[in-house]
Amino acid sequence: MTMPRSRLLVGLVLILGLAFALRVFRLDTVPLRGDEAFAVQYWAGSPLDVIPDLADEEPHPLGTFISFWAWKQVAGPSEFAMRYFSLLGNLLGTAAVAALARRLFHNRAIAMLSAALWAVNPFLIWHAQDVRNYALWAALSPLAMWLFLRAADRNRPRDWALYVVAEIAAAKAAQEKAAGWQLLFDGKTFKGWGFTEPKTGGWVVQDGTMHFTAKGGAYAYTEKRFGNFEFKADFKVDKGTNSGIFFRWDKLNDPVQTGFEMQVLDSAGKTKVSKHDCGALYDAKEPSSNPMRPAGEWNTCSIKCLNSWVVITLNGVTVVSVDLNNWDTPGKNPDGTANKYSAALKDWSRVGHIGFQAHGHPVWYKNVKIRDL
Repeated sequence: MTMPRSRLLVGLVLILGLAFALRVFRLDTVPLRGDEAFAVQYWAGSPLDVIPDLADEEPHPLGTFISFWAWKQVAGPSEFAMRYFSLLGNLLGTAAVAALARRLFHNRAIAMLSAALWAVNPFLIWHAQDVRNYALWAALSPLAMWLFLRAADRNRPRDWALYVVAEIAAAKAAQEKAAGWQLLFDGKTFKGWGFTEPKTGGWVVQDGTMHFTAKGGAYAYTEKRFGNFEFKADFKVDKGTNSGIFFRWDKLNDPVQTGFEMQVLDSAGKTKVSKHDCGALYDAKEPSSNPMRPAGEWNTCSIKCLNSWVVITLNGVTVVSVDLNNWDTPGKNPDGTANKYSAALKDWSRVGHIGFQAHGHPVWYKNVKIRDL
């Protein structure tokens, strides 16, 4: 027996309510994650100020920012409001997938089941609670497919126009720019690199890696300076290794007091981590967890810097996400603990070298690359 249309409508309303409840629950409980924090930078400015930068730097399309900016004028700049916009976009997918299933299978029960599966899908719930446009992309895809099938059936200019608009929106929402990565280390030579103590010979090229042999104390650094960027590298430590990745390192004769450092340390297995363990923004912010692998195994890290924001990821886990403007007192962290820095971190240079620390222990780096943000 065919499901009555009224029952389908009531069922869809209930499913939409469920989808909304699952997505709005604890919407702002988790602090903004790495990519979300970068999106917030664009929320704060006016279109005239930030669109020129977005056109060159932001992998998400300009329409996303413009939509978010307009939403901010109505809903405000809170974390809840920013994520709520993505939530609403993803709810659209619940109705869109029901309409698509109805047109494909000509069965209202299947349409309701499709909507229910969309509503409870944990992947979609997760992305619906993200500031970025991933949830909107997911919703626009079934909407564009439904509009295409409807246009093919009716063959009216208006229906085809609606399909084209939805398809362009879906394609733009899924768009990523060409990666734009540049290798900092070619695996064969130290072209583009310098050393604070060139004559010690502690750094060598070994099997495609930059390897510090524990000889001498020379730091390696890029000849080029970087400001807003995303940096990635693989690294491996030996037993007891203590090293570090410096970034925005301003004065080459003073890495410690003029360069931010992501700690590299043989700290795998520690259950209580500190500001001196692997992945930490050294002496300033401890990692939120310890995904460091045992000595002898390769790890992957990324460091994103955009204006005052710094986000560190270790083995796929965001372990540090901070706004340097909160470090406004020399020698003191926002949590009240002391640090060794003679100037407030908010006043440090926002442009500088990338560097690898020599600290008396073997360490290896490879796949070292960067792209501008």
